[in-house]
Amino acid sequence: TTFVPNAACYLPVLEALGRSDDDVDGDGDGDDAPRRLLKWLERSRATLPRPNRLLYVAALRCMRRHGRGEEAETVLSKFHEAYPNNSRGGPDVYSHMLVLRAWEKTRAKRDQCAAAGRAKAFFDEMERRVEESLLPRLDVNAYNVLLNCYARAGKADEAEKFLSEFEGGSASSSSSPFDYETCDDEKVRPNSKSYSMVIKALANSKAHDAVDRAWQILHRLGYPNKVVHPSSTPPLQEEPIPFRVSMGNLNSMLKLLAKRGMASEAEALLNEIDELIVEGTIVRDGPDIQSYEAVLEALGRCGDADAPARAEALVTRLEVRSEMGGDCQPSLLIYNALLNCYANAGMAGKAERLLERLDDPDSISYG
Repeated sequence: TTFVPNAACYLPVLEALGRSDDDVDGDGDGDDAPRRLLKWLERSRATLPRPNRLLYVAALRCMRRHGRGEEAETVLSKFHEAYPNNSRGGPDVYSHMLVLRAWEKTRAKRDQCAAAGRAKAFFDEMERRVEESLLPRLDVNAYNVLLNCYARAGKADEAEKFLSEFEGGSASSSSSPFDYETCDDEKVRPNSKSYSMVIKALANSKAHDAVDRAWQILHRLGYPNKVVHPSSTPPLQEEPIPFRVSMGNLNSMLKLLAKRGMASEAEALLNEIDELIVEGTIVRDGPDIQSYEAVLEALGRCGDADAPARAEALVTRLEVRSEMGGDCQPSLLIYNALLNCYANAGMAGKAERLLERLDDPDSISYG
């Protein structure tokens, strides 16, 4: 009797390959598992009497995890072939989102610009299918995935343009923020993450005016115009805008300032966050660990003679807050950033003493 494997035999193999980080050929490209999975998927298609959607979904999950957008589109195409004419059990919106996320997770930095373009083309195809009632209306997550593709590639112009289309207004019109009160569509309104993704795109771009454009986004979300920054040009507004700035938005701004080495501006913003919390404008206990990490990164890059002393004061501030019961615990990244300040200033003695204090330093600590 000849044993013929069924779908239950193939599924564990595909799922194992999806979780695998094997690099059999040793070339370091990380594409061995996706390539082997495609062979097994073809084998299942030739063996099984009828298609099984679980196999295609497992294959798409693998491509998402490995950031293989091209292969994900190939799997989706085969998925459509197996279920022609949009028959029941065929690709749904989740299957399409897995492809979009595969483009989002493209690993090689040199490929991320091209991946963003391919992701936009695929997103447009998803919208076409929505218009033809082949997919349900896309929610904010689909829009944010595409925005993150732009953000990772540093394509700030494209991100701002897409956000403008998402809002239904003009990205260049800082006096016309998105109107949450009058929007009647819960699924397609930008959320806090949408704006953070655009600021991230600005941070990863080479735009000379990236900081000013990021401030414009925060002002459009209601960040107080009374706060004056050398790098900010507050928009003219007839009426105050409701405050909709989240800690995620502010942390994205801090990371942008950190990448530009603008330590004084980052420190000022961190202090302003505390003031806004005291005023009750921001409802939370205080800046989180990412806020401190970003400011310390800025201090490590700025090159100011007093940067190490300012970094020490900031770490002490965080340690005191932690000891007083705050939910912000100093991380290894915090101490590595302080070590970097010492290293840039040639303070070998202080760096060695701090390193001796760390319980579990990593290679960056020693580097």
